Amino acid sequence: MKKKYVLDTNILMTAPNIVTSLEDNDVYISTTVIEELDNHKNDSGERGYNAREAIRQLKEASFNFLGNYREGVNLSSGGTLYVFNSSNLSTSCIKEDFDNKLSSFSIEDELSKKPDNRILFDAYSLKEVTGDATPVILITNDTIMQIKADIVGITVQDYKNSEVMTKELYTGYVEVNDVDPKILKSLKDNKTISASIVDKELYPNEFVVLSSEFEKVLAWKKGDELLFIETNNGRKYPFGITPGKIKQKFAFEALLAPAEEIPLVIIKGPAGTGKTFLSLAAGLDGVYDEKEGSYDKLLITRTNCLSDDELGFLPGDLDDKMTPLLKPFFDNLEAMIRQKGETREMAKTFIEDLFYSGTIEMESVAYMRGRSLSHTYLIVDEAQNATPNQILEIVTRAGKGTKVVLLGDIDQIDNPKLSKRNNGLVFASEKMKGSSLVAQLEFSHEDAVRSPLSIDAAKRLTI
Repeated sequence: MKKKYVLDTNILMTAPNIVTSLEDNDVYISTTVIEELDNHKNDSGERGYNAREAIRQLKEASFNFLGNYREGVNLSSGGTLYVFNSSNLSTSCIKEDFDNKLSSFSIEDELSKKPDNRILFDAYSLKEVTGDATPVILITNDTIMQIKADIVGITVQDYKNSEVMTKELYTGYVEVNDVDPKILKSLKDNKTISASIVDKELYPNEFVVLSSEFEKVLAWKKGDELLFIETNNGRKYPFGITPGKIKQKFAFEALLAPAEEIPLVIIKGPAGTGKTFLSLAAGLDGVYDEKEGSYDKLLITRTNCLSDDELGFLPGDLDDKMTPLLKPFFDNLEAMIRQKGETREMAKTFIEDLFYSGTIEMESVAYMRGRSLSHTYLIVDEAQNATPNQILEIVTRAGKGTKVVLLGDIDQIDNPKLSKRNNGLVFASEKMKGSSLVAQLEFSHEDAVRSPLSIDAAKRLTI
């Protein structure tokens, strides 16, 4: 059955191409939404860019296809686009009924002040005029808007295209128990064995823990083979680091792999599991490596609400603005360098030299758009606070010889518009699952390398 979809502003600003992705249904956009897009078009960062992109999409629809906004623009999807408001739809009776249903929100006083209420009233008016013949559905990811819509009897939907629907998120590794010791010996001796020994389908670059009664052997899938991962005490890791946990050893394999082999690494997990520490060590090791295929620099960016939306309010130049947001990197750099026996002052001097020489650079996510990065080791921290569009923009900046590392904790989302199912980190993780160009891992609290107090508090004080 053909439907009438009413789009909220937040949908157009997170998925500007939604207008042509709703098949042959009719798409309605309130004039209040148009005004909100106009208000945000000059904003900096992702919000302004998406507002402008949504406006461009609406403009192209009228140019490319027959019709006008008021009477309806024929879309390539087979549907029709309308720009409307309640002035030509509602009657005093409809307005009174709407006010009564939302009386607890003082809707009559607030209707002219709150854009959300005006959009809601437009959708309600369209529903009342349409009747039961055609479903009227409001598409919004705003939870409060969804609650109000339910109260007045408007059917509401999230926009699912950017959401990950699977219940079990990809962890990047599997454990196989009760393996014949002869198989493990063959893997260690020959350094490779057929992946068919694992009685399940493995994704490319998926890590495997093979266990017998006597030992554990680590491997990862390459093509149709399982490659043995050397973990003996003679193995040399960057900066003298010795990973004590199995998943940290897996992470090093992925992070140290050449960009031509594994250009994208995604690591999810809570604080204290070594995500940033290991990534920095592998990145600097690649920068200082004189072999062909090494990196020219290590570029750091951190996505969160403050760095993208309010960066301009912080004092100083870009470096001054970014420094408070990148403190975790400085702490990890100092700890990494001091592992080699350096004093704290010597470590700080060395870190200053890294930035002064351009060996390490830091950049705001807002300035990543349009760049093309070659032979760069790019670390994106707090990626759970990025939108899918932001992650797309960042990952597609990767040029020849560039490696992108996405880090984050999906339980620590600060962006009010994102959830565990639609943030950029989990979106990239699920959509890139199965690519031979990507390696992934998910850490847990058991992989933490912090103090016993920190680990215990993380478990007990979680709300």
